[in-house]
Amino acid sequence: MREHVKCLHHVGIPTRDMDATIRFYTDLGAEIYFQKMDQEAGEPIRVVIFDFYGMKVEAYERRVTAGQPGAIDHIAFQVTGIEELYRKAREGGYTLMEDCAERVQPTTYWPQDIRWFIVIGPNGEKVEFSQIE
Repeated sequence: MREHVKCLHHVGIPTRDMDATIRFYTDLGAEIYFQKMDQEAGEPIRVVIFDFYGMKVEAYERRVTAGQPGAIDHIAFQVTGIEELYRKAREGGYTLMEDCAERVQPTTYWPQDIRWFIVIGPNGEKVEFSQIE
């Protein structure tokens, strides 16, 4: 799988308070790279992607979050050959997140077209593989 991973793409952080999240990250020096309203499970959610010194941080609204230190939702890697990588993950016995059990998914969160899938690690962590189209 290593030949498909290019670099870290982003870290995803769910938030119950987007305004506080924006203040926190911009105070730390991040700039807003992209923001939008999206629909998820029939409800509107705010999504803000920060450029944090060259690394992207994706914040998105959730009613319930872990709300404790160490609670980052996922880490994402930018990849090439996502269909082949997905096949390798399935054949390799990785646990796929339920949304990705049947196919690679398109995103609506980012300004460019991205396709992705997520595997679940041994500690319950989510590892996303994203290909910019």
